Amino acid sequence: MTRATTLVFAVVAALVVATGSVGVAAQQRLEDELRAAELARWSAQIRRDTAALHAQLSDDLVYIHSNSLVESKSRFIESVAIGRIVYDSVVPVELAHRVYDDAAVGNGKVRVQVRMNDQTVKVDLIFTTVHVRRNGRWRLVAWQSTRAQ
Repeated sequence: MTRATTLVFAVVAALVVATGSVGVAAQQRLEDELRAAELARWSAQIRRDTAALHAQLSDDLVYIHSNSLVESKSRFIESVAIGRIVYDSVVPVELAHRVYDDAAVGNGKVRVQVRMNDQTVKVDLIFTTVHVRRNGRWRLVAWQSTRAQ
C-alpha cells in the first residue's frame, strides 16, 4: 500500500470512529432526556401536579392501565386530580428508549403503589411508551402496561 492510500484509510477510519462516537453521544443525550421526562411525569403523578402533567402529556394521549382502563389526557389528569387513582410511589426498575428522529419507544418495568377504590395496590408493571418531540420537548403519546409475573 502506498503512503497516500494508508493516509486515506486512516482518515476514513478516524471519521467513521468520530461519527460513530458523536452518534452514540447524541443517542445517549436523547435517552437521558427521555428518562428525565419519565421521572418528571411520575413525580408529577405522585404530587398530583396537574399543570406539570398537562405540559408533559400529548393532547392525543392514550393511557392504557394494567387493569385495561383506557384514558385520554383529560380523563387521566382528572383521575389524578380528584384522587380516583392516587400514586403513592413509582420506582423504575428498568427503563430503555429507542429514538427514531422525533419519536421514541420506551420499555421498562416499574414498581408502583397506588390507591384506588379505598384499596392500596402494590404491583410491578411492565410497560411500553411512545413519546414525540414537539418544540424541543418530549411528550407522552401512549402508555400501556401489564402486571409483571
